[in-house]
Amino acid sequence: MTHASEHDLVQELVADHARAHRLLDRMREAPPGSAARAAAVGELVHGLAEHLEKERRVLRPAVLDWVPRDARAWADRIAADHGELHGILRKAADVPPEDERHGEVLLELVDRVAAHTRWVEQRLLPRLRLACPPEELHRLGEESRHLRAPASRRGPAGGGGWLRRMLGG
Repeated sequence: MTHASEHDLVQELVADHARAHRLLDRMREAPPGSAARAAAVGELVHGLAEHLEKERRVLRPAVLDWVPRDARAWADRIAADHGELHGILRKAADVPPEDERHGEVLLELVDRVAAHTRWVEQRLLPRLRLACPPEELHRLGEESRHLRAPASRRGPAGGGGWLRRMLGG
């Protein structure tokens, strides 16, 4: 059995994606406006912020260094996906949980996260795994585990400001 410290970058990112999907499921299962949904959203936002930081600081440079064909286009796609996700998260911060639009924003987030993880896992990570030496993938996995989200872990109790701070906006 592989220990977390032995995960390479690809395994690390796939594990992050699985955690995000579990949190999305918890969020969808919780009643609208409930403390359980607020907690799941808070965990999801923190986890996404941390994951996006890993992709920005570790995956994107690895793609530029190791993916032989169209590396710039692949790296630009990562940046574009992150911009879209940040935009949806900011929308979520601006729409209070009791607002009927809140559910629509969360559905948009679910769809966007699913599309992003599918693209990364099915298109990008296989290319990186083929091009990058295993030792380097392990080093990058270790590097990614040491990154943290660029904001506090404070949750939704303080309103939308916590989300804006977490997203750096």
